[in-house]
Amino acid sequence: MIKSKFLAACLACAVTAAPLAAEAKVVRLVAKMNGASEVDGGDADGAGDFSVHADLDNSYLCYSLTTRATAQSTVAHIHAGAAGSNGPPVMRFQETYWDNDICMFVERDVLNAIVASPQSYYVNVHTTENASGAVRGQLKSR
Repeated sequence: MIKSKFLAACLACAVTAAPLAAEAKVVRLVAKMNGASEVDGGDADGAGDFSVHADLDNSYLCYSLTTRATAQSTVAHIHAGAAGSNGPPVMRFQETYWDNDICMFVERDVLNAIVASPQSYYVNVHTTENASGAVRGQLKSR
């Protein structure tokens, strides 16, 4: 009898605690992009939106990336660099169109660095007409 009460109590605790243990630390980052923010000159009419849900515990992220009034996108990156300066790419993306999310695994060190200091990183989209970047926006926490 005592064993069955103990077992029932343990199972109740496990069922109650399971959802809490399964919750991962998720951080949301966003960027509003435009051509004027490109250091080397971008698409004057271009604009875009970028949002990320980063799961730090599992080292993956899901993102949405859309642009408006630009030529066909060729590639998109997150770069290390403060506003007004160019920096090296640290992550590569593709345009998602119509708010569809794409999820991907990311190196833990890279993801943690971006989340720790999002303003030190920017996202930009390269196009057929603006190979060095058509639109750009600094990341910020949401």
